[in-house]
Amino acid sequence: MAERIFSSRVAGSFYPENPVALRKTLEKMENLATPIPFPPDVLPHGIIVPHAGYMYSGQVALNIYRGIVREWGAWLDDALFVVVAPSHRVGFSGISTLMEDAYQIPGGEVPIDRGAVDAILHEKHAKSYRAAFETEHSLEVQLPFIRRYFPRVKILPLVTGEIAPERLKEVFSFVGKQFRSFFILSSDMSHFLDDGSARRKDSETARAIVSLTPEDLDYESACGRTGIRGFLLMAKEYGWKGIQTEYRNSGEVSGDYSRVVGYGSFLFYEDKNDKE
Repeated sequence: MAERIFSSRVAGSFYPENPVALRKTLEKMENLATPIPFPPDVLPHGIIVPHAGYMYSGQVALNIYRGIVREWGAWLDDALFVVVAPSHRVGFSGISTLMEDAYQIPGGEVPIDRGAVDAILHEKHAKSYRAAFETEHSLEVQLPFIRRYFPRVKILPLVTGEIAPERLKEVFSFVGKQFRSFFILSSDMSHFLDDGSARRKDSETARAIVSLTPEDLDYESACGRTGIRGFLLMAKEYGWKGIQTEYRNSGEVSGDYSRVVGYGSFLFYEDKNDKE
């Protein structure tokens, strides 16, 4: 049976469509990358990473992907990457996934784990609502980073609609028990505040995230708050910890500090000593 491929929807707008141009963009960001001081003796379970156009948030995203592959590349190489993204343009209830075998991006494909897809569909934890992916950028912009740094992994693509955090936590926990999983929560932070207001709001959001208190996140906190809330509930139950690894906003690129978008990255982990 021929492979079913879901082709790129936002290449050429959020990131380069030409494979050579995309590679050069990633290489340029690598040359500007700053190392992240991760905690020692820990095992990673997930990250929050922004999803704007690469000229705005690409450096923040690359820094954490590059950091985790350098720190835990071998350990993550056979994990299932559960990529969780919000729906920006299509309203629906629940969670949607893709039935395809791979997601095509410039220069290659990112394989989709059909076993994981079939498992969550069989348990009615998700549905295949293709419209949720047709115009959505927040999941796809993660894929060039995943393909560059983790070319062997398969993904479970999930786009969230209206769903309670408690229900989402059940879905995440199911996936985590069935597959050795690493969660990627795609989200920007505050939108269109002035620089000072944005930094204050994003600091509040960061405190809520690292303290694993999803009830402190509101509509203005993050566009990916739905997935983050569900993940934080699971992290709290499992005794994981969270840290913020970087923060920037769009004003640092555009020079316009009157109306900015916040971009933060976070790591969630458990201490190796707690696992023994």
